[in-house]
Amino acid sequence: MDISAALNAYRLLPGLLVSIWSLGDGSDAREDGKCDIQNFICGVDFGTILAEARKYALALTVATQTLSQRSPETLSAVFGNCATIIGYRTSGRDAAALKEEFATLMSRRNLQDLPDYKAYVRTLSSSKDTPATPLEPKLLSIHPPIHTPGANTRERIIRTSLGRYAKPRAIVDAGINKFLAA
Repeated sequence: MDISAALNAYRLLPGLLVSIWSLGDGSDAREDGKCDIQNFICGVDFGTILAEARKYALALTVATQTLSQRSPETLSAVFGNCATIIGYRTSGRDAAALKEEFATLMSRRNLQDLPDYKAYVRTLSSSKDTPATPLEPKLLSIHPPIHTPGANTRERIIRTSLGRYAKPRAIVDAGINKFLAA
């Protein structure tokens, strides 16, 4: 595994909340300036990233429109390592797979026929005395998007996210150089 790709992946894990901005010469950048994480981590095994993220108490959000967009290995890593699964209205194929992950008697039609702004959530119980076990899925109401006419929402979200979660590049580079020098 390429050490620079691994360091970039671990450096970015805590900050994957809004988007990953295009780095480099921009030849692989999308029109909106974002790039997909799978293109940036450059061959680092996603299962390893998920397992290591848990060790260091990193929160990682993985989202996809359809499960078929991900390889079977990636899906196995996600479902094997994630404590919380959220399922919105899905296709029949995805509903069948998610039904297995929710581990209940609910039918896949429940996932296919969800109305707007509803989602099933399955999480793990957390107790010091017992091992974590999946809880029954709960149907939640999700707030619809807030639309403020005339507000520049995209820039505000980026500015807020950078203010809360980003570090200046010089600090990150200094930390990597210190780590590599040790």
